[in-house]
Amino acid sequence: MLKYLWVQKHITSNDYANEMIALFKSLKPRIGAFDTETTGFNAGGKDQMIEIGAVKMKDGEVIERFDELIDPKRPLPSKITELTCITDEMLEEENSKIRRIK
Repeated sequence: MLKYLWVQKHITSNDYANEMIALFKSLKPRIGAFDTETTGFNAGGKDQMIEIGAVKMKDGEVIERFDELIDPKRPLPSKITELTCITDEMLEEENSKIRRIK
């Protein structure tokens, strides 16, 4: 449902995360949620994950948050950049950070 809202409203990834958090705040038990972005819908083919995010909530409040970009080492289709607001430059910067850590 959230993905549908995100695509319909054409909102940014940050706004999408905030919508997801608002939904889970209405739930009181401890809960975790994951979200991924990919280069397309062909999981068995050439498409790859480019972002994974997660939140852990307790009593409607975010207690932990995780977000990681993943460089697919190829240019993103323009439609994916349009939908996700993730750019090739963002992914290359993430790849550069990993090289500096090594």
